[in-house]
Amino acid sequence: MMKPFIIDVHTHIGRTSGFRAHYATVDDFVRMMDVTRTQVSLFVVMPLLCRQFDAGYRDLFDAVNQYPDRLGAYTVFDPNWPDVTLSLIQRYQSESGIVGIKIHPAIHGVAPEDPRYSDLWAYADENQLVVLTHSWSPDPAKPAQDLSTPDRFAPILSKHRNMKLILGHAGGREVGKRMAIDLMRSYSNCWVDISGDSFSLGQIERIAAEAGIERILYGTDSNWIEPRYHLGHVLKSRLPIEDRFRIFPQQCHRSLWRSPAMLEHLKQRRPAAAVLGTYLALYDKAFPDYRNEVSRIAGNAIQPLRSDIDITQIGIATNSGEVAAFLDNAGKDRVDAVILMSLGYTNSLSVAQPLIESDLPLIFFNTQVLRTVTSQFNDQDLLYNHGMQGVQDIAAVLVRAGRRFEMVTGLPDQPEIIEELRFRISVQCAASQIRQSHVALMGEAMPGMGDSVFDEKQYEKVFGTGIHHLPPKLLAEACRKANDTEIESIRHKDLELFDIDPSMTLSDHLRSIRQEIALRSVVNEHRLSGLTLSFDTIATYPGIETIPFYAINKLMAEGMAYGGEGDLFVTASGVIAHYLAGDVTFTEMYTMDFDNNCVLNSHMAECNWKMARKDRKPALVRRQFSLAESEPFLFFHFALEPGPVTLFDLTMTSEAQFHFITFQCEVDDLPACEGLDRPNFRLRFRRDLRQVLNEYSLLGGGHHLNLVYGGHTNGFKALAEIFNCKFTSIEA
Repeated sequence: MMKPFIIDVHTHIGRTSGFRAHYATVDDFVRMMDVTRTQVSLFVVMPLLCRQFDAGYRDLFDAVNQYPDRLGAYTVFDPNWPDVTLSLIQRYQSESGIVGIKIHPAIHGVAPEDPRYSDLWAYADENQLVVLTHSWSPDPAKPAQDLSTPDRFAPILSKHRNMKLILGHAGGREVGKRMAIDLMRSYSNCWVDISGDSFSLGQIERIAAEAGIERILYGTDSNWIEPRYHLGHVLKSRLPIEDRFRIFPQQCHRSLWRSPAMLEHLKQRRPAAAVLGTYLALYDKAFPDYRNEVSRIAGNAIQPLRSDIDITQIGIATNSGEVAAFLDNAGKDRVDAVILMSLGYTNSLSVAQPLIESDLPLIFFNTQVLRTVTSQFNDQDLLYNHGMQGVQDIAAVLVRAGRRFEMVTGLPDQPEIIEELRFRISVQCAASQIRQSHVALMGEAMPGMGDSVFDEKQYEKVFGTGIHHLPPKLLAEACRKANDTEIESIRHKDLELFDIDPSMTLSDHLRSIRQEIALRSVVNEHRLSGLTLSFDTIATYPGIETIPFYAINKLMAEGMAYGGEGDLFVTASGVIAHYLAGDVTFTEMYTMDFDNNCVLNSHMAECNWKMARKDRKPALVRRQFSLAESEPFLFFHFALEPGPVTLFDLTMTSEAQFHFITFQCEVDDLPACEGLDRPNFRLRFRRDLRQVLNEYSLLGGGHHLNLVYGGHTNGFKALAEIFNCKFTSIEA
């Protein structure tokens, strides 16, 4: 029996009013995929198109988690709710199983050129995302279809060249088909899928002849349209047999979902929290409007957070059943934290057990309405301003149960209190991404580096990060698959971004670009947040043309953590730094400068070029390596942008506890030393560097570190507490 091999880019799962789902369950849907030999279906969950956002995303992730190898999903943008839906897209777009964004101008009643779409187009362009849109011909009987005609997208594609647009249904009927063909001929970032109920004789052949077979994607509109119609439509077309089979699986390749775009899973996502208010159930009998009033109070209290935090739900509970149901929904929404508010006295034993049993991080917001107690304070004031009793009761029970939680006390109109809440939720978001991350060592590490040795199983247990060992052949095989279109795109961008070493040949450049594409492919395929390798083992592997320092630097600029010489420990700790603080670079202190109270930092060739000085272009330099035999490689020569930074090292104590060490200093305002053929910069200390370096080594700090811009001591300290690690900050 032939194995499934088709990729269907346009399907639907789920039910909602007005739309019939023929396959009632996800299992039924996948069984039909087997019948039609469909390997992967990319779907839109129907409730999302109809503004059922919470239910829609729960259904979406239930489906992709049930069949992670068979299903991929689109998020949905609704221009009638632009802020809400874009916020959800930003939150979920980097999640495993998400492939792009769906819009439907006809259903939502808003044309794509409307200003309400502007932020979506900018976001999709910046992140080089796929947008699948409904498209159709003008139809006097259905005026809403005029909002989706392909010609409306021309100015959008012209302005946003990095996003990728799929015209669902290929424009619909004859007029729309003509518009779609014209659009594809004008813009290289436009494709069509053949889904829908348009089966005109010869339409696939016509699109292939006028726009190119590579622009046609297979789509069925299942679970509305019978998918076997489209299977026969392609198989019985008059296209050459090889072109018929190109439509099925091979168009969903690098030009769409495997592009040289930002590695989406490396992006810091927007934090999310759910808010749970509790109180004594007797209040509902004594004060009939109590629930409505405290719900309003909770909503007002949390409102200042919404600009930076997604609040997925605000719930009220007076018993364990309500708490358990709330936490179940919060878990399905993948929140980073639950904000607990006692909105009156809460008898802890009525609500505490589900809180104890839940794995979700808990943050008490110990707040009230009034700022002060005056001589006019009365019983009504007391009724809505005594929640601290409930906080203390619940907190005492959680402490006795060994349940970790955090506490913030203050008023919502106090900026420092809202900032403290934002900070704690954001750190929990970083911790969530760390737990979901993966790092890998490719090949063997350089032997003899004792400070890079650690217990990998213990690390996985403490931090949740998956640790993997990959063979170098993956890089060699991926290099052979790099295509010319990608290579040329990267080459031209390099010529714009960097000062080019005149000794660099075209073959030098192409060799390194192939490695960039290959390494990105490996990182994407394995969902890696960090990767390390050692020059001595990689340089000699058959099929790897040179040391991939160029590729490593490029991927560090996109958020990938890295450690030199196969140092998996510093690579894993770089993931921690990245999800907390953003841009990170691997570095090493090389030479002490006693006269200037500085140290010179450098390494062989690895440094995040995105952190280079902004007053000059980094140089793209050709170099012949002296420590290993290989073809010449490329790297970037620059100094870091001057400014305050935090250095972070993760080490082990003698009791085998993980130990966070940080110190804050400044990148000096100096250009790179021209005589050093590697990136280099100088770090300046406030304290005597001798004292700083003494303390660092006495704590067991290693010779490889991670560096981030800004002061992040408190963030690293908070993460150390979350993961139950030791923390030390050195005054530098």
